[in-house]
Amino acid sequence: MIKSVTKYMLLAVQSIVVVGLYWLLIRPNTYSYDTALKNGDVVMGASGVANVEKLHVFIENTKRGQAVQIRITAYSKEGSPIIFDLEFDGEIIKCTSDNTRDRYGITLFKEYGEYNKVTKDERNDYFLIDETGKYEDLWIFQE
Repeated sequence: MIKSVTKYMLLAVQSIVVVGLYWLLIRPNTYSYDTALKNGDVVMGASGVANVEKLHVFIENTKRGQAVQIRITAYSKEGSPIIFDLEFDGEIIKCTSDNTRDRYGITLFKEYGEYNKVTKDERNDYFLIDETGKYEDLWIFQE
């Protein structure tokens, strides 16, 4: 009886170790600043901003009605990425925002929204605007 209990306890501990290793090592829970740069993302983080000219081109293309897509990766102060994939089809900006790699996030989510335009405020913050009222305005970048 004791041998079988010990055997099950050992299996439980091994299972916990395997799951822990999966979450720490295998699960794609990181997306480094360097990886984002290598992938051509518009990036904002502790190391500064990069590829911001791609955001400017995206905005100009949306004003012309030209289909275009872009990825923006913003890093939290802890270094966790929040990813915004924007796709403009000539009429609507479709955005998927993803903070599932944020180790310190209170709620992890992937959200989808449709927007009409991108605006920039006096603090150089960029927002997606939905003039229909279906979606709330969404912050995407600070230059």
